[in-house]
Amino acid sequence: MSLTWVKDKLALGLSKLSRIFQDKKLFHYRHQNLMKWKVSLYIAGRVFDEFVIARNYNDARLTALARNPTARVIAVNAVFN
Repeated sequence: MSLTWVKDKLALGLSKLSRIFQDKKLFHYRHQNLMKWKVSLYIAGRVFDEFVIARNYNDARLTALARNPTARVIAVNAVFN
């Protein structure tokens, strides 16, 4: 048994192990609870509400701004209905 063979087997085992941990992280990230958010936006003197489904406050804010790029965010609140 050569030393390079042992190194190769060890590297292969570590790569499989790291792949398993990455898959678990992705599973937990994908299956976090999604919430409904009410984002109040301001454009040209008018305030209106945009309802988005997102994981957290920042995702809700970014989603609403992606839909309305010239708007200003006034408030972001979770909706529990």
